[in-house]
Amino acid sequence: MKKSHVLFGISPFNSKFNEFYLTRMLKWGFENYECVDVLHPYEEAKYLLMGCGDDVNKARKKSRKEFYRTERAVNCFLKNNESSLYCDKVLKFSDFYNIAIYDYLYEKVNYLFNNDELFCSICKEQSYKAILQRKNATFSKNTIDEDKLNVATNYILRELPFIIAPSTLIKTNDIIHVSYYCTWPIVEYIYSGNILLNPYSKTKIIIKDHG
Repeated sequence: MKKSHVLFGISPFNSKFNEFYLTRMLKWGFENYECVDVLHPYEEAKYLLMGCGDDVNKARKKSRKEFYRTERAVNCFLKNNESSLYCDKVLKFSDFYNIAIYDYLYEKVNYLFNNDELFCSICKEQSYKAILQRKNATFSKNTIDEDKLNVATNYILRELPFIIAPSTLIKTNDIIHVSYYCTWPIVEYIYSGNILLNPYSKTKIIIKDHG
């Protein structure tokens, strides 16, 4: 029996997310869930690149290009398999900006980042690892300083509302399984129940590598 709804989180600039991987991911999604959606940071991936040393305009351009690459692969799968996403498109973080519930959750995330030392530390550590992975992949020799790390962390902070309350943001009564290919320390911390920012009851994290 199929489960209700899966939301796949895409990691841009990660070589794992090639067309072959996206095809396997979507195939698994449609075989196991009634509804499938895909979430991509779009221009917000710029924060990772800026953390690696790119200027904002170059980072924004690369981020858009990466989004369109993913979008083409997703749309190709959908056309070939006569399928459709629940939201009819690859979702961008920015699709939800200025929506009250997103703004509320993002404000709470920022409050925790500025007032919860452990939460802040985990976010920065995760950002540091992402920057290091990107630098190693591109053979970049730029140093990682505190300012760049803080910029890169904006990416994580912008994504966390979707991990906390995806069903509310997408406006569905379904239980949504948010699927990533590997664990996130910050997600584990949020789901530990030790902070004021609790995931909504209709949310579950699924770790599934489709490689």
